Amino acid sequence: MRVLVIGAHHGLGAVVLRRARAAGHDAAPFEGDLFAGEALARAVAGQEAVISTLGPRRDSPPDLCARGAGRIIAAMRTAGVRRLISVSGAMVAEDVQLGLIYRLIRAQVPGAILADMRRAEALVRDSGLDWTLVRPVRLTDAPGRGHWRADPGARVGGLARIAREDVAQAMLAALDDPATHGQALLLQR
Repeated sequence: MRVLVIGAHHGLGAVVLRRARAAGHDAAPFEGDLFAGEALARAVAGQEAVISTLGPRRDSPPDLCARGAGRIIAAMRTAGVRRLISVSGAMVAEDVQLGLIYRLIRAQVPGAILADMRRAEALVRDSGLDWTLVRPVRLTDAPGRGHWRADPGARVGGLARIAREDVAQAMLAALDDPATHGQALLLQR
């Protein structure tokens, strides 16, 4: 499958790109400024799917996720690309059952970051695309185990974590799985 990976230069995105290529996908990283000019539209054209690992960092603008999701969705609509897999986080959704430690951690995350990520999720849900949201618990660089739980209604325990390798594998497995369309998957090991 021809797949554009947004956020492929670090962290989870780099793992997704590497694993996608190893699995035989024609995977390309997005090159350029997501918010400037037509670089995104050109990159999306001709793709069969987009995987976004866009997420906030210390120096990110406060509306990075929502603005980015909006730009990605618009480019996909223009290009006629239907399949979108986008990463979010276990702490973003208010309907996820968080254990005490995760509730305490979420209380420390700036409200603007959570609000931005919630707006991004809403844009994805309302996009009309064949979308899947992936909400991993705390990411680690540990070796992947090759299996995970993807139950949207699961409870997140206090020490829940998952390897980036496993999240990447779950995202790639969802690419051609219509059962994941319109789903928000809580990923943990």
